[in-house]
Amino acid sequence: MPTNLNWAEYAAEACGTGFNVFMGLSAGVINFSPDFPIAHLVPSASLRLLITGLIFAGSGSLFAISPLGKLSGAHINPAVSLYPCIFKNMHVPHLSKKTHPTP
Repeated sequence: MPTNLNWAEYAAEACGTGFNVFMGLSAGVINFSPDFPIAHLVPSASLRLLITGLIFAGSGSLFAISPLGKLSGAHINPAVSLYPCIFKNMHVPHLSKKTHPTP
């Protein structure tokens, strides 16, 4: 078992995942809850769904270009990180460094 685990990268990835989930869920609640004024200002459910998707996608993109995203490799979705490990293409401690090498 490797002893040089990259805890800063793991913490950055967890922060990115948490940030993306928080922003996506918040956008959904704010855009579709009758208690918030967005439901009254934008009566079209399709348009509110588009706004929610754009906020969700935008939060992931913002994290990817942030310093934390650059540190972690910005996989955000744990499945993207676990797939190479399952098929033995990379080792767990070095997921982000092998998929996104730093110059």
